[in-house]
Amino acid sequence: MPQSQTGGIVAAFGERMAQLGQALEDERLGREMTRLKTGMTRDLGTLRLQVEEMGDPEQAGRAWDTGVAEVRSRYLDGQNDDGTPTVDPKLKEDFGLAFDDLSMSHGLAIGGRLMQLRQSQRMAAYYDYSNAVVSQAATTDPGTRDQLFADLDAQIDARVARGDITAEQGAVAKRQSRQTAENTSAITLMQEDPQGLVDMLDGGGMANLDPETRARYRASGMSEVERRKTAALKAAEAADKELRTSWGQRLDDISSIAGNGQRSVDEVWMGSEQVADMAKRDPDFARRFDKARAATQLRNDRPGIQLATPDQLNTMIEEEKARPLGAPWEAERLKILTAQRDKAVEGWRKDPIAFARQSDMKVPDLDLTDLDNVPAAIAQRATFAAWLGDSGYATDAAPLDKDEQVRLSAAISEVRDPEQRAKLTGQIAAAMIQRGADPRDIDALSKDPVTKWVSLSEANGAFSAALGGEILRGQEALAAKNLTLPPLKDRQGTAFRSLEDLFAGVDGGEQIQSELTAATDALYAARVRNIDPNSDLQASIWQQALHEVLGGTGAYGTSRQRGGVQNVNGKNTFLPEGISAGMVTSAIGALANDLRPVSTGPQSGISRGSRAPADAGRAERILKSIADGAMPGINGRALTPSDWQSATFAQVGPDSYALILPYAGGVQAQNIAGDGAYTFSMSKLLAGYGGGRR
Repeated sequence: MPQSQTGGIVAAFGERMAQLGQALEDERLGREMTRLKTGMTRDLGTLRLQVEEMGDPEQAGRAWDTGVAEVRSRYLDGQNDDGTPTVDPKLKEDFGLAFDDLSMSHGLAIGGRLMQLRQSQRMAAYYDYSNAVVSQAATTDPGTRDQLFADLDAQIDARVARGDITAEQGAVAKRQSRQTAENTSAITLMQEDPQGLVDMLDGGGMANLDPETRARYRASGMSEVERRKTAALKAAEAADKELRTSWGQRLDDISSIAGNGQRSVDEVWMGSEQVADMAKRDPDFARRFDKARAATQLRNDRPGIQLATPDQLNTMIEEEKARPLGAPWEAERLKILTAQRDKAVEGWRKDPIAFARQSDMKVPDLDLTDLDNVPAAIAQRATFAAWLGDSGYATDAAPLDKDEQVRLSAAISEVRDPEQRAKLTGQIAAAMIQRGADPRDIDALSKDPVTKWVSLSEANGAFSAALGGEILRGQEALAAKNLTLPPLKDRQGTAFRSLEDLFAGVDGGEQIQSELTAATDALYAARVRNIDPNSDLQASIWQQALHEVLGGTGAYGTSRQRGGVQNVNGKNTFLPEGISAGMVTSAIGALANDLRPVSTGPQSGISRGSRAPADAGRAERILKSIADGAMPGINGRALTPSDWQSATFAQVGPDSYALILPYAGGVQAQNIAGDGAYTFSMSKLLAGYGGGRR
């Protein structure tokens, strides 16, 4: 190949390689520029976001300028990790132009936003200032208000000068600010001084308000003035009524305290001029005033009036009727005494113990939470109740008040052991009897027939607490329906022809029979509780139960039987513990012998030595001793020996018997003096005639 051709080929190849190298370099520089623009775009975008989050436009502007310079320097003056320039020198000029274009674009956008932000802040500052001016102007004095509005007007003029608002808008803003202040002032005056608001409007004030608004405020102000006048009047009336009511109550308290014999701290107040003035203008208050004065005068004239009995109060009433009046209000004294008497009569009748406390008497304490000491405490109460009767306060006063009756019953019912419960009720009944009181005045002993029989029988020694507990345990079994009893007539008929015969002609006999039967059923239930509830009545067990409930000892129907029911004068008779029918028959025979007429003639067919001589004097002494001085009779005549030997002796209480004579189906002997039925003590009769041991 010619040399010239070879050189051309080489030159062409070299040119081609140079073109290829340039193309590769251009491609590298293009990629580098793309990478740099990407980073630049990201960094400037991040910087813009940071700046736009700033609320202060001045701070944001400075942050943008500083940030742009730092980013530009980092790219154009910075180096890579290997020490080479961050921006290739070949790209430096182009990159700088691209950076300036992008940063300029961001800067223009940010500048516009910062302008808006500055404008917004100026507006916010203006509105805050405007609101502050209006708020202060609404409540301040006229001189200060004028200065505040002058300063605000200057602010508005400045806004007009800057072009923020037009001159027309500025004029509207000035008027609206004054209207707002006057509206606020009007609302405040409406609440605080409506009359001042009306006066201001009538005087030409609040001139920036339109006529309709001024008229509306004036009408509302007048309405509020009238409303407040009415409210003030009603409040004054209510306050006066409250004062009269509270003062009236103080007078009533003085009357009540004086009625209890005590002195109130308000008595000095009662003598004040204010109280006297109130009495002059209020008739009801005057009446209460007169009553209080009369009550205190009565207390001073009659010390201890609260402790007076109804009869003593009646005497005071009669004396008061005869007493001349020193002043018209003293007429209240008679009314007070009459009311005191009526209150006393009712109080002593309804609840004597409670009324005794109310009358400031010292009532013996009774702690129902300490059951061990309850019997002794009730004994003291019984003595106190008797004193109330003896002193003329209350007749037959129960030793407990109504609330204590309920609480004692509840406390006794909480004693779970029947024997302990029987022991407690027996002790309470015994305490009452020992003080001469009737145990039936204690509701806890009298309202339940079984408890009543158990407590009274224990108190009189008829049987032990153990037997009483057994009876109460049987009562619980019956209440739980663990046993079914046959009809009453079948149960009674197993022991006697009829229990009714034992109570015929006796006052309260039907009730006594009912209580006896209930107690007997309970004891029977206790002893057969493990027997089939549907089985027939165990007659011998029921008979023995009846015998023991009546205080009998020994096996029923045997020669060792004592107490209970036995045959006397051919009649079934209840006898006290330890007494046999033979003892009673012997004593009645001795009494009949003393009562027989003494014959002065021959005793036909009868030897004088066959019986003791009659002793009517001894018979009278014994008969009176066994009946608290009473003598028995029938139809106005004394009883004969035949009467005593044919009588039925009906037990009407512990060791207390009535005589039922066989006339007209059974007639009860009376006290020959004519003051009630004759009853006597069987044990005293036996003691009078030597005990009749048989």
